[in-house]
Amino acid sequence: MSSQSISAAQLALHAAALNPALWPAACSKVGEALGGDTFALLRFEARGPLMITPPGRERHLETYVKGGWAERDLRGLRAPNASQMTLVCDDDVVDPLERQTSDFYRGFAAAEDVPFFLGWGFKDEHRQYFFTSMRSAASGPATQADRAKLAALMAPATAAAQVSCALQRARHAGVLEGLDCAGEAVLALDENGRLTAHTAAAAPLLPRYFAVQSGVLSGRQPAADAALGRVRGQIQNPHDTSAPPSFLVYDEANVGMLCIPILNTGPGRDMFADVSALLLLRDLQARQRDQRPLLKTLFNLTTAESEVAYAIAEGLSIAELSHQRGVTLATTRTLLSAVFRKTGVNRQGALAALVARLA
Repeated sequence: MSSQSISAAQLALHAAALNPALWPAACSKVGEALGGDTFALLRFEARGPLMITPPGRERHLETYVKGGWAERDLRGLRAPNASQMTLVCDDDVVDPLERQTSDFYRGFAAAEDVPFFLGWGFKDEHRQYFFTSMRSAASGPATQADRAKLAALMAPATAAAQVSCALQRARHAGVLEGLDCAGEAVLALDENGRLTAHTAAAAPLLPRYFAVQSGVLSGRQPAADAALGRVRGQIQNPHDTSAPPSFLVYDEANVGMLCIPILNTGPGRDMFADVSALLLLRDLQARQRDQRPLLKTLFNLTTAESEVAYAIAEGLSIAELSHQRGVTLATTRTLLSAVFRKTGVNRQGALAALVARLA
């Protein structure tokens, strides 16, 4: 391993420390410095491992997760329990005879050509991480020279991950503090979909619109509960990149509140932090009352038309709005057509942009 490749890998790790989106590229650089091995960072969770891999290796993780290999991965089950900041390889945690008869080594490791590994673990507060260099059959088991190569990058890689953890925690704490100061009602969910924090404005709304059991939010109506389930599913599926739709939650008096999910996306989205999604709660009726006079005055809208304009701009579908107002889909479409004609826009996105500018 040349000094130039070491320097390039270290610089990539420095950049990733301050910008978690760069971790896949940093893993790629470290792999190159190690002679072409696949280098990855894992965080172990009850629902399975989270993993940051080099670009193009996402299929590796997808195959691992879909195949349920975590339960049969002897090295994955044992390596994290080794001494922290100590390099370990297959022979340190798996007996050679076990490796010969293991479904994992004969299945996943053989198919993905990663029959050998060399890595180390470390902890950050209550989280457990593991850096691993996955080696192909052609590379063979790790030698002392291989250990020396990886040991040269152990300290900077670990420090970079610890910095990313601290920065992500501070970033999300700052976001929540800013939303709190702005008087926004916001709920924060972790990587398992559990409630981890909320703003002061959200405190009185929690028992009114939600139930919380073992930290998991549920809605008081089936539709809201199903929508929350979809949000949890998207949090736990890193391959689902679709935007979750806004939905309505109701209290016992059937008063609705708009819930707008904001997902934490991108590489390492929940690798270094406990905030995987924010739920913004909006009193739609209050916002409509605030905006209605301005909308009506500027565009000569009726009361019903201004209500439809604002609700559509907030992200409600025509079906949801029709249900909320207790009218037919045809009535809502007629009102929306009138709004389009009077405001001069012809798309819901353009209407949302117009309302946002007025706000």
